[in-house]
Amino acid sequence: MKVHTTNYRDTFIEIPQNSPITTAGIPPERKQKTIARKQYELLINQPYQLTSDEVLYTTTAAHKGISKEEFFSKGQPCFRASPLVKQYGWGIHFNHEEKMAIYPMESEEYQRFKQDSSLKHIQSMRQKR
Repeated sequence: MKVHTTNYRDTFIEIPQNSPITTAGIPPERKQKTIARKQYELLINQPYQLTSDEVLYTTTAAHKGISKEEFFSKGQPCFRASPLVKQYGWGIHFNHEEKMAIYPMESEEYQRFKQDSSLKHIQSMRQKR
């Protein structure tokens, strides 16, 4: 069985070019946590501790009793499609070890990563028009 991955190395995912957002927001807390809120909580509390695969599996499939092998046997949407980037204005940096951290779009770190030519730059999926 082929296993797919969503992990990146030395990469920065930027907010969409057509985003109307001017500052990053925190996904709201609700009775039933949204995927964006779950991702936010994991990444804000554990920068550079988890890979994309670990975050996606933990926030979308683990609670359903699906094995990692089964979950990643099909291609999964990567963080380009994450509401954290598309709707809430967080950039995602992946280091050399494929571990990730999030940065608000108005932060100095976000701007530094955005200008860093040693990183691969990926635009988030565009907002719907």
